[in-house]
Amino acid sequence: MPHAFSFYRLSPVVLLLVGAACLGAQRAPAQPTQDRPTQDRTVRASAMDAPDALQRVEGRPHAVPAGPEGTTVLRFDNRFRGHIDLGARDIAPRQYDLIKMQVKADRGAQLQVTLAGDPGPDRIAHWWVLDGLRGPLGWRTIWIDLRMVETLEDAPPPRTDADTTGGPTLTVEGFVKDLGRRAAAGASSIWIGEIRFVRRAVHLDWDQTRVSHSGGSGTPLTYTYPLRLTNERDRPTTATVTLRPVDVEHARAKGPFSVSLAPGETATVEATVTLPADVAARKPPLYTERFRAVARADGVPDSEVTILRSSDPVHLVATVPIPERRLRWPLFPPPDRLPGSILYFDATAARSVVARHAPQRLIEHALEAGLYNYSEGQDPAAFRKTLISAAYLYVLTDAPEHLHVAETLLAALPRIWDAHYAEWQRRPVRQIAAGIVARWDDGFHYTLGLGWRVAGTQRSPYQYSRDHNSAHGSMSALMYAFDMLAPHLSPSTRQSVVNGFLVPAALQCRNHYIGDGNQQATVNAVTLYAGLAARNWPLVAFAHNAQHGVHGILKWTFTDEGMHIRDGYQTYALRPLFWIGELLHGVGVPFYERHASRLREVVGGGFSDERFWQFVRRQRLPAK
Repeated sequence: MPHAFSFYRLSPVVLLLVGAACLGAQRAPAQPTQDRPTQDRTVRASAMDAPDALQRVEGRPHAVPAGPEGTTVLRFDNRFRGHIDLGARDIAPRQYDLIKMQVKADRGAQLQVTLAGDPGPDRIAHWWVLDGLRGPLGWRTIWIDLRMVETLEDAPPPRTDADTTGGPTLTVEGFVKDLGRRAAAGASSIWIGEIRFVRRAVHLDWDQTRVSHSGGSGTPLTYTYPLRLTNERDRPTTATVTLRPVDVEHARAKGPFSVSLAPGETATVEATVTLPADVAARKPPLYTERFRAVARADGVPDSEVTILRSSDPVHLVATVPIPERRLRWPLFPPPDRLPGSILYFDATAARSVVARHAPQRLIEHALEAGLYNYSEGQDPAAFRKTLISAAYLYVLTDAPEHLHVAETLLAALPRIWDAHYAEWQRRPVRQIAAGIVARWDDGFHYTLGLGWRVAGTQRSPYQYSRDHNSAHGSMSALMYAFDMLAPHLSPSTRQSVVNGFLVPAALQCRNHYIGDGNQQATVNAVTLYAGLAARNWPLVAFAHNAQHGVHGILKWTFTDEGMHIRDGYQTYALRPLFWIGELLHGVGVPFYERHASRLREVVGGGFSDERFWQFVRRQRLPAK
């Protein structure tokens, strides 16, 4: 990501120095803050109450008494960019854990925060705290985790002498994007209030693989979340946890509740979210209400924290599950029940691929270099091409030798993930955008690359074809290969692939909110499938109907005329949506019926996969 006025969430820049514990892995022991005695727990970086609150400003800020409780804040009506010289304020970012900033925005707001000069003079860290799908929003405090960077890059040469301050610098830049929707017309301002650096008194987290639910079928539907609460002070602390409604009409949450913690102690507390029995009975599957968990250290000012991944809160949900009878393998409609005109199956090409690659050699290379890489002399997509080819061959020809090849490769996926995740954890800086097994040169590639490899969403669903799989391989869908073969795998292998590969990959995708419609839809496809396979309903709810879910993407990333807001991305945006649509159709969720009118609009804007669209129009969409 260039250090310029850009809001593309990803770039081809090699992403270096990655690592972290953000997929529900055990967090390092708390470091009580007695080792940082020289710093205040909270320090104001800027009051943001006057035009000179930022330095080297591009754009025209207006100081207005429109902040919380009538405070004066800065309003920006056009693109803006401004800097805060942290060195001049004697703020050392590594002495703190969080940035807290007050923000209000009109529709389609995009806001980026960049920290230059820390963790080193030649590094810059980015957080995208608002994107086009997150407005409008009233005043709220946005938390930024300084120890969980979204992307980290080499700093470019300064454009002018004025860009060199000699110390760390915080940059805030943003604008309100025209989404081409009459429903989002009107005002286009962003307001920013006080920005401060904060040391945590308590830390709150949740392992997203651990959630349970009970009830339904005439009884209240209750979700239980084991939350980890850590005292990061050097003295005993009482912490209070509250669940605050975000999108709630009927659900109830238990609390608040308090926990006494010794210095550095971690305790697990159970938070519950419940839908009343009558609501759970009458609402359709995947109906969701959500809460934000907030913890504070009693008596400690400015100690509120929430569950974060980078700058994005992780909500606790109550979701009506899909009935188990609809979740039989395969979850997608099986290929032998689909017309050959959309499969493009080429048995000769598939046999050639399988014959060319020995499974054990593919596994050894994947353990060393990932599932997609550019190692010299190696086919970067050989593992995935062989897997998808063997899967098609077995399902469509019944040849048992192909099942053996595919099952061998599938069974190795958890081991491949673990090997690369362990390396990722060892890296010194936490970078949430890393794609783990998607490798580029010597570093982990971005989350979108992981989504492409797992979900195969650079093509329409089901297509094999020589170009899509036997030649390029980048189109191969690991999740679809697994899904085709799932009824034929042993229960232990099937469960191992779900829990050891698909769910960790989905959490890596889910934890990085990309925001952009085509990119977010790709990682949502991974998240949705893994969530359904594991019966992890919070994952499913995120991909289905959270703010970044498929409904929001359809609503906001295509104009009233049906064109994608990024010129030239119509087909790239629609392909992952159809993967999601086919998956939901396969488990009995009426995606096509609900969105028939909008789908006709957006495909009318241009879609290159005409044969697949004809299939959808004839087999999936209700008659007009």
